[in-house]
Amino acid sequence: MLETAREIVELLPGEEAGRCVLDREGRLYAGSAERLRRDLAESALVFHAGSIRGAFPGSSESLAARASGPGAIAAAAPAV
Repeated sequence: MLETAREIVELLPGEEAGRCVLDREGRLYAGSAERLRRDLAESALVFHAGSIRGAFPGSSESLAARASGPGAIAAAAPAV
């Protein structure tokens, strides 16, 4: 388990350290190291610098519900 965690940490961009990793739908990212490689290559992740509407929600369902409002995640999405 620690080896997998090390692999994932090594894959994440250093300039995004300390940011929350979300998928495009605003859910917490929970992919494997292999999937992370692919999603990074496809720019399928959002690195979120702050909290979403205050305190961090308790589940991915509540995060998706809060993130679905107009502009909730759009400001954190990288410019294309």
